[in-house]
Amino acid sequence: MPKSMFSNAAKPCPHGGELGETAVNLAQITMFYYMPNIPVENKFALRLFAQLIEQMCNDYILYRLGAGDFFGNVAEGGFRGLWDNRSLNFSRELMECFRIPEALLPRMRRTGEPVGTISAEAAEKSGLGPDVLLCVGAGDQNSAALGAGVVSPGSVSISLGTGGLATVVLDGCYRDPNGQAMVTSHACQGLWTFEGLQNAAAGVFRWFRDEIAALEKTQAAASGTSAYDRLNEMIAQTPVGARGLLLLPQFAGSAAPRWNASARGAFLGLTLSHTRADMARACIEGITLEQKDILHSLKAAGKDFSFVRIVGGATNSEIWNQIQADVYGLACETLEVSDAAAVGAAISAGVGCGIFRDIREGAGKMVHVRKRYEPNPENVKKYQKLYEIYCAAYEALENAQVFSGLAEMDG
Repeated sequence: MPKSMFSNAAKPCPHGGELGETAVNLAQITMFYYMPNIPVENKFALRLFAQLIEQMCNDYILYRLGAGDFFGNVAEGGFRGLWDNRSLNFSRELMECFRIPEALLPRMRRTGEPVGTISAEAAEKSGLGPDVLLCVGAGDQNSAALGAGVVSPGSVSISLGTGGLATVVLDGCYRDPNGQAMVTSHACQGLWTFEGLQNAAAGVFRWFRDEIAALEKTQAAASGTSAYDRLNEMIAQTPVGARGLLLLPQFAGSAAPRWNASARGAFLGLTLSHTRADMARACIEGITLEQKDILHSLKAAGKDFSFVRIVGGATNSEIWNQIQADVYGLACETLEVSDAAAVGAAISAGVGCGIFRDIREGAGKMVHVRKRYEPNPENVKKYQKLYEIYCAAYEALENAQVFSGLAEMDG
């Protein structure tokens, strides 16, 4: 992520003059994903960029299915690069500066809003019925928030799959003065969403299974069981803090809230007495501590929340679910259907078809809690201490340029 996007200084406009502070602020709120990668002197690239805005993947699929025009989702407008996330419209100032005519931009619609019916050609090729209604859907994480029932201010979902993501619902368009938070519009009108990305989450634990726990993996394959089940048993028998062993899980760099592509993973505190069970526990504790770091960045800004809905493949582990509650110091709830993004898509379709009055009603009827995990007060204290060590260790390695030095040696 380019650090320069967070500067309040005026920026040169590719067609002369400067982008004013308002436009720079819009770029900060939007996250300005695409524009920083386009050379300002390359007018052809700017025009190509404008055409690509119109034909993002979801817009194009709706168009080919028979919508008759390009339709975008308001909740995902912040990823287009020209969006004012406060007014929920394209920024006139940015459009004029980059000479991008409004005619090239998609028609923006709210989540679940119908935009047509499937064409005869698309129905024939896809095997769908001839009267299928086409509705604008949300992006993956916005949809997952709906499917987790995260539809009111202060509600939180955390997804731990290959990567991880914390989603927090806000009642205003928060602008992080430190430039660490990505805030987009929520699928529910009048709400916004903080998205805290974790580049590598359960993917780190999978690496551990494949590269270090090869014995458990081989034994599980021979007996027709899961290596993860065996690892969970080992973790449950290991004390909080993995007997003084800490994992930094930045195996794919650091995303929110520290944003350092050069960051590297590390086991810290290894001794001759540590076992694979200790390392396994350190893995899932370290992954969860990085999510705590994301939540902490929002709490430090005065945002508060009381419980977390947890989704993703990690919820198959009872011990990991409890560790999440203990690390966050918050009650954690799992769902009857852990594939929250699919449920969210169904909710959006239900709104478009008139089955639900609105998104909130759909979430209320379709999202059901399976189990609630309360934090253990003693473990919460221990994990708070471990979190402080985690932060100190990460910052020491970063400040000593260990991460950047290792990155230079990598290829």
